[in-house]
Amino acid sequence: MLDGFVVEIGNTIYDLLLNQMGVVTAASTPQFTVDFGSGRLITYSGNGNLSGRRRAYWNNPILTLPQKADPQWALLQAVVAAIRANP
Repeated sequence: MLDGFVVEIGNTIYDLLLNQMGVVTAASTPQFTVDFGSGRLITYSGNGNLSGRRRAYWNNPILTLPQKADPQWALLQAVVAAIRANP
C-alpha cells in the first residue's frame, strides 16, 4: 500500500528523483515494480522507498518551488493543507 491505497498493475506512479511518471508492471505485497520506459524498471518497497529514501508517489508532490525568504510560504502551506483536509 502506498499512502493508504493499494498499488495495482496499470497504476501510474511518479518517481521524485527521475521526475517522471511510470506504469506499475508488477505488484506484490510489500513491493511493486514500475516501468519508466527504455528498459528502466525500478522495484520499490511498499511505502515507496528505494534504498531507504522515499521516491515513489501517486503524483508529483512538489506543487511549486519555495522562494528564498518568502513571507507567503506559510500561508500557501496552510491553504494546501486546508484543501487536502476537505476534498
